[in-house]
Amino acid sequence: MEDRLAGAVESAEQEDQPVLRVVGSVDWGKMRCSKKSRMASWKDMIVAQTLDAFYEGIDYLSRYFGRVQVSGRQLTVDEAVAVMNELLTLRTTQEALETRRLMIKDSAFDHIELELAAQGEPDPKNTNGHLSVPSVGKKFCKEGAGIGPQILDWDVVENGLTEEDWEDIHVTVTTSTPDRDRLADLVTQRPELAKVVKAALSPGEPKVPRFTVRDIGEDEDDDDGD
Repeated sequence: MEDRLAGAVESAEQEDQPVLRVVGSVDWGKMRCSKKSRMASWKDMIVAQTLDAFYEGIDYLSRYFGRVQVSGRQLTVDEAVAVMNELLTLRTTQEALETRRLMIKDSAFDHIELELAAQGEPDPKNTNGHLSVPSVGKKFCKEGAGIGPQILDWDVVENGLTEEDWEDIHVTVTTSTPDRDRLADLVTQRPELAKVVKAALSPGEPKVPRFTVRDIGEDEDDDDGD
């Protein structure tokens, strides 16, 4: 969003940092798809133990992981190809590993909840628990479970109260804060104030660029939420 205030006082506005984020790129020439659909496919492959793509990725990384030194210089054409293939292979294997981690979590939660039910817990799905694995000194933990505060339907409350009672439970909160756009309008109307505002301005913090791999010809507006 354009900073109207900086424009109003003719202050140099920093250029936006480049945007580069991983978004649904095509792996191995396949049709673009979302991360959610790819992970669903990984789950099916893990269940069926049809994991050639995963083992091929691991084999590829075992030979090429980290071989191209990439810091502080421009890449050659061949190096760019190599690190792109490395990155896509990393994503492929990471999504498979992430999928398996979620499957293990679900399995551990199922065990814990079944054990809680066997112990007489009336609401095991919303109860904390753990599954100990003594041979490795670790335990699977289900934490943060429970039921949040009761949800209050204010429309029902309003319908059940008198107008006086309804007004009585209201709290009026008034806040006042200066607005940059309104200040920009003021400076536009009264240019002599530009000196005051300019003295109050300091350079903004650098934005954090996002790293993405996109299909050639794809724009940021085509983001599919991957």
